Amino acid sequence: METIILVHGVGLWGTEMFLLKYRLGKLGYNCQQFYYSNRSKTLAENAAILQNFLLSKSDDIIHFVGHSLGGLLISKLFQDYSQQVSGRIVVLGTPFRGSKIASRLNRKKWGKFLLGKSVMSGLSQRLLPPIDRDVGVIAGSLDIGTGWLLGISSPNDSLIAVKETYLPEIKEHIVLPVSHSGLLLSPKVSLLIHTFLQTGNFSICRLG
Repeated sequence: METIILVHGVGLWGTEMFLLKYRLGKLGYNCQQFYYSNRSKTLAENAAILQNFLLSKSDDIIHFVGHSLGGLLISKLFQDYSQQVSGRIVVLGTPFRGSKIASRLNRKKWGKFLLGKSVMSGLSQRLLPPIDRDVGVIAGSLDIGTGWLLGISSPNDSLIAVKETYLPEIKEHIVLPVSHSGLLLSPKVSLLIHTFLQTGNFSICRLG
C-alpha cells in the first residue's frame, strides 16, 4: 500500500481534508495527515518538523498532496531535505508565483497575524517544486464572489488566481471549475490525484 502525506493550508488543521483523505483511502492509499502551525513557525521550521515526521516512516514510496500553503511547505521540504524516498507530488491551489491577497494582508499588522510566520517567510522567497520528480498542480477557476471583491485576476478560485499556480517547470497543470475550498471536496480532484500518483500525468482523466 502506497502512503500519501496530506499537508493542509493556512490557518487550518487538516480536518478540512477529511473527505479527500477518505476518498483516497478508498482508492487504496495509506493516508496520513501532517499537522503544523503556520502562525507560530516559519516555513523552514515546519519543513524541519515534517522531515522529522518522515524519518519515522519506513515506506519505499511516499507521495505528497498539499493544499494551498501546504504545497509551498512540501517544496520547502525538498529544498532543504532533498534526499527523500520515491513518490509523486500533487498540489491544490498552491500559489507558486505568490499570492496577491496574501501580499496585501502582509502589509497590515492584523494581516500578518492572520497569515502567520509561514506565509510571511514563504512570500519572501521563490519556492520551486523539486525538478527530479513528477509534480502535478490542480487549480480552481470558480470565483464564488470573493475573488472579484478582492480584485484577484480572473480566472481564480476565489482566493488564488490560476496564473499564480503556474510555473513552466511543473510537469502537469490542470484547471477545474471549483473554488479554493472546493478543491478538497470535489470527487474529480480525488480521481485526478489518484491518476497522477499512478501514472505521472492527468491525461487519462482529461480523456475520460
